[in-house]
Amino acid sequence: MTAAGGLAERTSRKLVSEEKLIGTYSGVRIRMDLDRRGLWSERGDIAVHQLWESYARFGHMPRLAGRDVLNRAIADRDSTITWLADTFAYAEDHDGQQWVGLITDKAATPEPSGLLIHPDRIPEPAAQPDPVASGPSDDGEGSPPDGEPPDGQEPSETESTKPTQFYAQFDLDPVRCIKQLGEIAAHVSSTLGDDVELVLEIRANRDDGFDESIRRTVSENSNALGARSSEFE
Repeated sequence: MTAAGGLAERTSRKLVSEEKLIGTYSGVRIRMDLDRRGLWSERGDIAVHQLWESYARFGHMPRLAGRDVLNRAIADRDSTITWLADTFAYAEDHDGQQWVGLITDKAATPEPSGLLIHPDRIPEPAAQPDPVASGPSDDGEGSPPDGEPPDGQEPSETESTKPTQFYAQFDLDPVRCIKQLGEIAAHVSSTLGDDVELVLEIRANRDDGFDESIRRTVSENSNALGARSSEFE
């Protein structure tokens, strides 16, 4: 009776804190719901309007605050670098043989009739035919001298012009960081050879400050796990 705010406002805050009224969602969460609840069709897709009906109808599904929450999550599903493993593709329709307007790694504004597609069902791109070698031109000019590239082409890189160093920085999700690290190791660092250095940097902020118990626990665990340096400011 003495809580601040109106009844509707307090009820809304509590529902949001318990994820019973979700105002922000992600493509990763949608993919998890689709896999966990077995909502994919036999073809490996699901219509946007059917997915929304599932969220709005069934009590075991997360309760999204509105259709726009779902649309934003679908539109932003390409923001993760691991979208192929963690989200889905999008298409405007299916003509009975193939998906029409297929979008893979780009943002897409969903329509109710649009389709979310499981990445494993995305067809392989068609192989491009090899260009046919052209003969001498009819203007009487011969081929360029040996060792010189044709007009408009850059010379091939030599050993001395090849880059010798590589650097990349990734933003890791605190919840999915273990999976992301595994994918980075499998698809990036393992390809670069033996001389590879991986450094994990952690930055954390807390408006009300870190209490003594948290500082002691984190410092002891960091030292035990071999951190080069760890400190609170």
